[in-house]
Amino acid sequence: MKKPYIASLLMVLATSSVLSAQVGTPVPRLVVGIAIDQMRTDYLETFLPLCGEDGLKRLMRDGVVYTSAQYASADVDKASAIASLYTGTVPYNHGIVGEDWMDRQTLRPVHCVDDFKQRGVNTQKTTSPQHLLVSTLGDELKVATDGRALVYSVAPSCEAAVLAAGHAADYALWQNRQTGSWAGTSYYGKEPAATRLLMNTGVGNVNEWVSRTASTLIEYGSMGIDETTDLLTVCFDASATVNYSTRTGQSMELQDVYVRLDAAIADLLKTVDKQVGLDKTLFFITSTGYEPNESADLQAYRIPTGNLQINRCAALLNMYLVAIYGQGQYVESYYGNQLYLNHKLIEQKQLNLTEVFKTCEDFLFQYSGVRDVYTAARLTQGAWTPGISRIRNAYHPKCSGDILVQVNPGWTLSNEDTAQSRFVRDSYLEFPLIFFGYGLKAERVQEPVTMDVVAPTVAHFMRIRAPNACSTAPLSFNY
Repeated sequence: MKKPYIASLLMVLATSSVLSAQVGTPVPRLVVGIAIDQMRTDYLETFLPLCGEDGLKRLMRDGVVYTSAQYASADVDKASAIASLYTGTVPYNHGIVGEDWMDRQTLRPVHCVDDFKQRGVNTQKTTSPQHLLVSTLGDELKVATDGRALVYSVAPSCEAAVLAAGHAADYALWQNRQTGSWAGTSYYGKEPAATRLLMNTGVGNVNEWVSRTASTLIEYGSMGIDETTDLLTVCFDASATVNYSTRTGQSMELQDVYVRLDAAIADLLKTVDKQVGLDKTLFFITSTGYEPNESADLQAYRIPTGNLQINRCAALLNMYLVAIYGQGQYVESYYGNQLYLNHKLIEQKQLNLTEVFKTCEDFLFQYSGVRDVYTAARLTQGAWTPGISRIRNAYHPKCSGDILVQVNPGWTLSNEDTAQSRFVRDSYLEFPLIFFGYGLKAERVQEPVTMDVVAPTVAHFMRIRAPNACSTAPLSFNY
């Protein structure tokens, strides 16, 4: 009679020991995520000798540095990059295909964080993460700690601040460029008391503003003071207003941007070290990618170039479909490089959608400057290739177009209706991914990594679940 009792007791004791070990596992008191818009590895290495010892040099010297990081989806911009970084997945899952897209119901552009049900705080913008379809790192941290963890986000723009903050954050702050003061949204509830200490720092130096705001939240917002991990997400800006495709352009303004960026990061590291301790804080630092700007006259160098005007392309395609299928507005709208077809009209005419897609493909392939054409059917049902995988990852059925037109490298994609244009370059550009602090040993890794490893890696350090659409394994490090 005693043996079953003893066995049960031993099982209970063993289970209790496992649970105690899990609870007692050390975790960072503070995690700081730094995303730097438009940062490139080559620019960073070029201007690093001009930086001080306590900012970018320190990160590159003492951190685990992956020199070749990339996003797993095509046509990355700041919004889709931030969403991918903190969800650990791609736009096909998290729904943020870009800063803006076309609403299929209203045929009007939608901004990625627009939410007219909310109220702007110190701003006219009304925002929330309602379009972000999955959980973020901060969301999972809140769930795992029963809401005890503090989650704050600071960025130059509302989309970077809100998408990094996620759904359950305590607050998201960004700079009101008109006034130089902080701005927020009623979605997150009452603003933190520390915001009363924030002062205007001028609109000309946004990185200094971000650093001071983040430091204020750490110093006066009770971050990193107990055993419950807190999360602070920060976005800096490494872009400049001039073209840097030439050696001349690389000198003055971009140099100043990186030197000021270095000082802002050094100040933030100093605050964290003083208030929390770098040994108790885990940093991860990376880029949101790079959008090329080209002002050189390529024709003068006999480099193939041209201009594809998407509005004219849509009009000619519609005329072609009218000639084949009869009168009607088949191309309902267009945005960026995407065309939206009129599904109701196609159903009314009892046309086969797959056949209409094929007709559109055949016509568009003849259009000057078109390199490839991807229909919704090809992206969701076609054979897998490495190239189509990145494009499929950037697609989402609810907000992407029916047809994606891929433009030749060296060409400009423009829209006369909106006066928007984008130069197309498919050159491979490296940017770094750095993990720093929390006892990590310095290491330089040449092997390429994709950004979907960041969220599960940080979640592993915090001993929480990765975001709910993240299926990538975490990285491992030496201590």
